[in-house]
Amino acid sequence: MGIFAMLFGACQASQKIESVDYATFKERISVASEVQLLDVRTAEEFAEGHLESAINIDVHALDFTKRVSEKLDKSRPIYLYCRSGKRSMAAAKTLAQEGYTIVNLKSGILGWLEAGYPVSK
Repeated sequence: MGIFAMLFGACQASQKIESVDYATFKERISVASEVQLLDVRTAEEFAEGHLESAINIDVHALDFTKRVSEKLDKSRPIYLYCRSGKRSMAAAKTLAQEGYTIVNLKSGILGWLEAGYPVSK
């Protein structure tokens, strides 16, 4: 029974994560009102350039989920990204298990920049 519950939980979490390309991500964050945009990179990486209106919470912070719960609304999707998509997917899995719905930028900010989209500093 324990394995079934674990597998079922993993399936439930994956249903709350959608990974999209940079064009889809850009379109969605530009049309949604009051987007919850989360950058899960380090503060140093964030300072080098981030998406406008993003908040920064490092996925490797010990209190990552607590900080997310204090700043973001669980009833609305979180659009998240990192440098290349690896850390954001780890963050997406963690947050989906906590009940959040996630839209992940699968190419990270590198894909965003490669497409010529702007960042804020």
